[in-house]
Amino acid sequence: MDDHDEVMQSSPRPLKRRRTSRSEGADPSIEHSSSGSNHAGNSSFRGRCWFNDGDIVLDVEGHLFKVHRSVLMCSIIFADMLELPQSDSMENVDGCPSVTLQGDSASDWRIALSWMYDRVGFASHAVTFDMLAGAMRISTKYEVHDLREWAVRELLSRWPLDLTRMNNNALPHAAEAIRLARECDIPEILPAAFYALSAAGLCESWSRSTHSRLPRA
Repeated sequence: MDDHDEVMQSSPRPLKRRRTSRSEGADPSIEHSSSGSNHAGNSSFRGRCWFNDGDIVLDVEGHLFKVHRSVLMCSIIFADMLELPQSDSMENVDGCPSVTLQGDSASDWRIALSWMYDRVGFASHAVTFDMLAGAMRISTKYEVHDLREWAVRELLSRWPLDLTRMNNNALPHAAEAIRLARECDIPEILPAAFYALSAAGLCESWSRSTHSRLPRA
């Protein structure tokens, strides 16, 4: 099990959220099932973030996460959605309303939920690019400001505004960082990421050239 899959197994305390001006209406990526059934999975299976005392189930790529509404309130999108009256026809899973999240990755949600439930423990783990990318995608889409701020700081530590502060940590994942910056609107890392991508290409070309000139046994 990855470090970021480990979450606290106790009920969380509610978190306050910051509001922003948004147009009213449902997010098209959040689908409320309307079968009115109460089932425990069928083709879906439980994710690692499953709390017996949770009060909402997230269905992401067929992975089920039974979590607490109070934890999701750090997301402006979820906070607004959870204030709306629930439909009587909403599907239930394990006695809780179920929400299907379209277009999301289950691995991204494991990362985000790990942060939501245990921020101190999350920050103590070694930070990988996959963790940063997952945190950035979820925090941007669902407006989790604190998580996005953390991810941006970590990205800037690898691809800083001041190119003289960049080190070898910028070379791996430079191309992925460029795609992430465009996807999640992080233009501040682009100059360093493009520079790192160019440097990585030069290093690779030099390595191939040097290898081709080595005498063969």
